[in-house]
Amino acid sequence: MIQDGQVRKLWRLLSRSDSLAPAATVRGGVPKDEPYFTDVLTDRAVEFIERHANRPFFLYFSHFAVHVPVLARADKIAEYQERLATDPPGPHELGNAHYAAMVESVDDSVGRVLQTLRRLNLEQKTLVVFFSGDRRLKRTGGGGKSALNLDPP
Repeated sequence: MIQDGQVRKLWRLLSRSDSLAPAATVRGGVPKDEPYFTDVLTDRAVEFIERHANRPFFLYFSHFAVHVPVLARADKIAEYQERLATDPPGPHELGNAHYAAMVESVDDSVGRVLQTLRRLNLEQKTLVVFFSGDRRLKRTGGGGKSALNLDPP
């Protein structure tokens, strides 16, 4: 379980723009054995729901993903890089393994929250609102590359 001190350390890391600047950090992703902030926030949300399952509660759960800096789990990035190698994107599709990995992590997170509500028999008594305030990644024009093209050339 992630402790408060670790969450604060992750927050400080994410708050410092220079801490995520090295290309190797962003390109390589977060190793599977290290905490990934999206997962840490989800763990906390699930714990909150479990603690408050017997009474009304309000949970405002806001991710930092999908957002820049594009930082995803290394194992998910590798999966999407393999997919792109065997099934390249079409002319109107965005082929960015890092971005796709972040989207999948948020999708997994929402799924975990919904599963928790279902497991605790709260699904029919809970209003869940999901929305994204960020715009999509834009392509720069040539070759289907995104404006945030983090995939190695």
